[in-house]
This record gives sequence, C-alpha cells and structure tokens, in this order.
Amino acid sequence: MKKRFAGWLFGLVVFGCAWHSHSAPLQNAGFEAGDFGGWSVSTDGNSTAEVVQLDNGYLPPEGQYFAKLSSGDYSYDGSSIRQALEWSTGDLLVFTWNFYSTDTFNDFAGFTLDVPTHLVDKITLASGMQATGWHTYTYVFDENGTGAISFWAHNGGDQMFSSYLYLDSITYKVTSGPGGDPVPEPCTMLLMGTGIAGVVAVRRKRSFFRSTI
Repeated sequence: MKKRFAGWLFGLVVFGCAWHSHSAPLQNAGFEAGDFGGWSVSTDGNSTAEVVQLDNGYLPPEGQYFAKLSSGDYSYDGSSIRQALEWSTGDLLVFTWNFYSTDTFNDFAGFTLDVPTHLVDKITLASGMQATGWHTYTYVFDENGTGAISFWAHNGGDQMFSSYLYLDSITYKVTSGPGGDPVPEPCTMLLMGTGIAGVVAVRRKRSFFRSTI
C-alpha cells in the first residue's frame, strides 16, 4: 500500500512539474493561437500587424506562427503590439527577432518597457536597409516593475518602402530572488523531496528485513 502511494505521489509531482514548467506570465507569447490574442495592437497610417506562417521566405523558428509588424510607407507611421507585464530584478526576457528592410531611409524596430509613470527602457534592435535573419535577444531586468512591454516597427520619414519586424518565442524567465540569490524551482524541491522519501523508505525496508533474519 505504501509503495503504491509513493508511486502515485511521485507521478502527481511529475505531472504538476510538467504543467508548471510550461506556465508563463505572457499570454500567447509564441503567437501559436494564430492571432494576437492577449496583445493590444496599434497601427498608424498604412502600417499593419499580422500573425503569419511565411513571409519574405522566412519560416517561424519555433511552432507554426510568428508576428509580423510593418513600419508602413507613410512618413513617421508604424505598428506595435503591447502586453502587461510584471518583472523582478535579475529576471530575463528572451525572444527571437528578425528585421527585414529594403528601405534606404532609416526605418527602425525594437521594444519598450514602461510603467504608468515613466519609460523604463527603449531598445532599438535594428535600423536601415538590411535583412538580419533570426536572432535571439536576452534582456536582463535591473529593477522591479509593473507595467507593459511593447514591440514596434517605425518608418524613418520617407514615403516609399515598408520595413518589417518579425517576432517569435517571447519568454519571461525567473532567475533570481531578493538579493540576486537563485530561486530553487518548486518542482525541483518537490522531486528531491520525493526522491529522499523513497531512499529513506528503501533503507527502512532493508533494515527491517535484516533484523528479521
């Protein structure tokens, strides 16, 4: 009976850990819903924001879909997507991006972090005429905050060509607690606990068996 209970408990922990490891504070972060569910979308002029499976010869680096933000080809227009986010010092924002532009003017693309009272950070990923291909970017949070993250593509001031920011696999990773100390994964602790309990049970069983010989 005890053996069955231990096996059931271990299975429950593993199942719970599998669920926990896939949970994330960002909704639809890989755009696998095939749309922008969970994101607020903004477009100006003739700029667009789409979720696509193929564009300019590029396939998604993960899954079946990726986001496509266009700068538009009117002066100073652009598109963006935005989602609420709470972050902690030392944690990471990791995502895959690609900038494609045939515009000789300086169209540009990047992301912004802000809280209700002020802009926290603004990062330009790429600008000008280029095709970067897919890259992985890692951002380290250096303060706690509750606000939003926005990704955007903007026109550089001409009225000719549109440029594009492609996005996929946006992930928020918890890496540290207060003071920068690593945070033990709850599931790691649970698995260790069940493992130790199993070892103790085996030793007790062996001790009992030896005492009866």
